[in-house]
Amino acid sequence: MRQTFIFLYCLFSVFFSIAQLAAAPTSQSLKLSAHKAQQLPLSGNKEEYLIVELDASQPVQAQILDVQGKVLREFAAQRGTQSLHLLLTGQEQQLALQSSSATTVTVSYSARYQQLQQKDETPEDPLLQPVYAAAKAGQDWQAQWQQLKQRGVPLISKLSDDQYRVTFVYQGAKRNVRLLGGPSNDHDWLTPLSGTDLWYRSYQVPATVRLSYKLAPDVPQINASARAQRVAILASAQRDPLNPSWFPLTAKDSYQQSSVLALPGAPAQPGSEQNVPLSGETFSIEFASKLLANSRRIDIYQSRNYQPGGAGNIRLLAFDGPRYQQQINTPAIVEYLTEKDLIPPTQLILIDPIDNRVRAAELPDNPLFGRMLTEELLPMLDQRFNARFDAEHTVLTGSSFGGLATLQLGWRYPQVFGRLIAKSPSLWWDNRSNTEAQGSYLVTERFLTSPKLPLQIFISAGIYEAAHGGQGNKGILDGSRNLKDVLRAKGYPVMYREYAAGHDYLAWRGVLADGLIALFQPPEANATSQ
Repeated sequence: MRQTFIFLYCLFSVFFSIAQLAAAPTSQSLKLSAHKAQQLPLSGNKEEYLIVELDASQPVQAQILDVQGKVLREFAAQRGTQSLHLLLTGQEQQLALQSSSATTVTVSYSARYQQLQQKDETPEDPLLQPVYAAAKAGQDWQAQWQQLKQRGVPLISKLSDDQYRVTFVYQGAKRNVRLLGGPSNDHDWLTPLSGTDLWYRSYQVPATVRLSYKLAPDVPQINASARAQRVAILASAQRDPLNPSWFPLTAKDSYQQSSVLALPGAPAQPGSEQNVPLSGETFSIEFASKLLANSRRIDIYQSRNYQPGGAGNIRLLAFDGPRYQQQINTPAIVEYLTEKDLIPPTQLILIDPIDNRVRAAELPDNPLFGRMLTEELLPMLDQRFNARFDAEHTVLTGSSFGGLATLQLGWRYPQVFGRLIAKSPSLWWDNRSNTEAQGSYLVTERFLTSPKLPLQIFISAGIYEAAHGGQGNKGILDGSRNLKDVLRAKGYPVMYREYAAGHDYLAWRGVLADGLIALFQPPEANATSQ
């Protein structure tokens, strides 16, 4: 009896201490000198999952170092709030923080979790069956696997002229592997190939697929909310080590890189597939908003054929400026399309979201953000560059929350933003009560119940952007189709296209080019739009 009591007490103590770690965040403030790194120790039990949050007024770069000082992982410099999802292995590591300017950074250890286990299953892809058969018979399965690797990973099999089977494979994980992106909208688990250290997942996909993905080995499986379990994939998600094709090429390490899958029928991406020299003018501005009480960087690129004050120029404003620079390479797309006379000479305005927390507060439908654009930013640009653009020559674009903001701002300010490119807009977002929002999309309702506005609209969605658990029964694909139908019923000149992709910057490179071309082609040239 006494032994049972001691066992139960110890078991309770373990779970209680884990719960305390997850529920009771700790934090500290560090004063960073310019260009001088400070290090914080990171240690924990074997294979723990740790979330660290940084908050600073200046860009801070974080690195994970081993005991010898070797960089194991590097995060892009960012100001404001950023979350680091880390997988601790029990070995001593250091969190190194550095900034190019003196600043104070708050470091919060918001959650720590131990891991659960995952079951194994048998294979289903015919290409993997020889590997499985060899392993089951106790033979050398590595020889069969080497032959498969030579043909390329992911494994690709043509099923018909318009359908392929694609199998993602990871080697070497101990507990599990999860797929981030790809032909999935819910972070699918790979299945273990019994008798080997291989993990796989197969999909049947269209020949037009172009998408990016990451593989996350040994994702922490934790006793936590569905949201926390979903986000835990960020602790180990990285590019596929077996796939030599990845982007963006400027990314510094495998955690910042995504692998690329492009099948033979994938549509062209004008400006992204060519080596485009940027011979136009580039400017950067630190812009302070009184309305929002914050400041952000605004990057401007003017195409080589742009003439200040020219009557035929257009202004293109894009949200998520740093990502549109690095992952979409928007200046190159603009330069290519203007050189080919596919769009008019362009002044490109790239708007920094500051950080994810500010982005989530401003982009969905913040009236002050709209006023900042129309009352502060645009007048400042007009004055500084001595150029004014009417709504017909002003294009607004964004993806995800940026796509939602594009539609919301076009609806609120049609006299300012006359042409809209909404890429994978987060139409599931709704700030109404559950009763009001039941069965309808907020943006669609607004367009449906208001008079027709003088807007030209391009909307895109990926076929793998169906609703998932975090969005209830509303998704980007369903919402985009619904909005397209409503806009067309009201007589809007809306262009709508679906891509064999997910929520993906790789796909959005081509979508941006397609949207710009579609908006500036004669109406009859867009008759084939879906």
